[in-house]
Amino acid sequence: MGVFWDTQPNEVSYHLVASIEDALTTAAPSDSTQLHKMAVQKAKAIQTTPPVSFHPTRLVIAMFIVAILVGAGIYCDAHSYADATKYVFGIATTAFGIVVGLLTGKS
Repeated sequence: MGVFWDTQPNEVSYHLVASIEDALTTAAPSDSTQLHKMAVQKAKAIQTTPPVSFHPTRLVIAMFIVAILVGAGIYCDAHSYADATKYVFGIATTAFGIVVGLLTGKS
């Protein structure tokens, strides 16, 4: 289950149903190589990926959290909290890396 991406595997494609109906009504060849070629052809015809949906609200919330962390780092730097600044910017960098990693991983 993705954070920013979701797939809907429950939807049945019209092309999938049509290809299965065609395969069931077509007579199978007696030659095994022809049978294999026909099976590969039908598999290529029905091979699809499930539809993917993007959740921009989740991305905006994640980037807002990263922006708050960067703002906290700037605040700590302005008030000369040297150790806190280093740690807060480290956390902000890590959080941004996690967001980018989750954004690029669709599954």
